[in-house]
Amino acid sequence: AENVYNFEVRTYDDKGNKSIAQNITAEVFGARYQASLNDRPIVTSTLSNDLSLTINFATMDLTTGAYATEVIYTDKFDVEHSLIVPVTTSQVIIPNYRIGSQFKQRSLFLPVAKAIDTFYTPFVLKVPDVIDLSYMIKNNAVPFQKSASSGRWGNLADWTTNDAAKNHGGYGGWDEWSTGIFNLESGWGAPLITNGKVYQTLTLDAGTYLFKANPRADGSGLNSTYNNDDFVYLAVALGTNLPNSAAGVLVTDPLTLGFKKIINTMSPDSVEVTFTLTQSTQISLGISTTQGDAKFCNILSFNLVKKNK
Repeated sequence: AENVYNFEVRTYDDKGNKSIAQNITAEVFGARYQASLNDRPIVTSTLSNDLSLTINFATMDLTTGAYATEVIYTDKFDVEHSLIVPVTTSQVIIPNYRIGSQFKQRSLFLPVAKAIDTFYTPFVLKVPDVIDLSYMIKNNAVPFQKSASSGRWGNLADWTTNDAAKNHGGYGGWDEWSTGIFNLESGWGAPLITNGKVYQTLTLDAGTYLFKANPRADGSGLNSTYNNDDFVYLAVALGTNLPNSAAGVLVTDPLTLGFKKIINTMSPDSVEVTFTLTQSTQISLGISTTQGDAKFCNILSFNLVKKNK
């Protein structure tokens, strides 16, 4: 039975002579010990664009006997793997994780160093906290590719660009800087932009998502000249188009799922939109802008992640 026991141990020779007694204490572990065990918490788990799953584990109380965690996952070739992660390891990177799958984990315990039995917490199914879906946005980073150009300016390949955004003689959105950057520029001899739009249309499953633009930094703000008099939005909307931006009407448009107004005093890390879908839905995401004279913003990349936590 599960308890602490004291043993008196003697040895005997073939004539019945006994040794001096040795007193030994031992403990039997069972259901009570098992009930006290907790699985090792995960701080973050992120599935990257290259299908590598990074798991960051919390620390464990070693006095409980915790010594490892077992993670079972399926790779992109539909092969199941079991990985034993020592309790002293705080991070593990799993390559070729199958997107859309779950992994499961349990923690392993030895109540004392020389215990003959290993105790396990029950397996728990998990999904990555964050899944990087940036690959779904085509042509999403420097060097941006162009579909056509004339001189410095061009049109972005794989993006829909309306006529209002093509304010450089029928071209706009692609700037030759550093072999191709995302830039909607007005003024300096080019027309102002009213209700210009550059976007892509995707179909996403139910869930909560974060759409992020990564502008060039300039000091503590953006490498941008947009201010509050401009109506420039990183936006997500239902359907196959983005709402108009002039006078800020995008903010109240019923098709708008989320937006962030871009101005030059904001942090480069804050140009992001969180939105939630309750079912598989066709959406459009990108930039909708109405901007004045001598205005621009250089964007290095766009990211899309699904948040499960």
